[in-house]
Amino acid sequence: MAALCGSVATAVGAAPALPAFLLLAAIAVPLALVDLKVLRLPDPLVGAALVGGVVLLVLASVVERDAGALLRAGLAALVCGVGYSTLALLPGSQLGFGDVKLGAVLGLYLGWLGWFAVVAGVLLAPVLNLPLVIGLVIAGRAGRKTAVPYGPAMLVAAIAATVLATLR
Repeated sequence: MAALCGSVATAVGAAPALPAFLLLAAIAVPLALVDLKVLRLPDPLVGAALVGGVVLLVLASVVERDAGALLRAGLAALVCGVGYSTLALLPGSQLGFGDVKLGAVLGLYLGWLGWFAVVAGVLLAPVLNLPLVIGLVIAGRAGRKTAVPYGPAMLVAAIAATVLATLR
């Protein structure tokens, strides 16, 4: 967790939004571990990331005297929530509603950074999840219909997108 928070702090820098991103990094570790173990993303943790993110990003918006990033973050959360909901409702989808809620929350954080971060986070997640799926299939622990955790890939993709967005 320390390395993750350090990476986020280095990427975001001393910006007013840094506390929000450190909160996300801190919550990402237990979220990923729980999802890997029991295929669940606990609502209290996802809710803490949402409420904490909203409060801290509103404060950052006030400090920066710029509502644009906050409005974009809200819109990105809505777009990601609707997009993931649509995917979860497709026949045969392995995406759960915990993933949908997490996707909306991650959209909030990535939206603060810009649309590049949102697109990068959404597109990186399946790419990062692929090695896990392949490993489970090769090990004989998963098949076509086996539920596989997606939250850890979403979280790693969001952190990677945060770093990528700040490097641009």
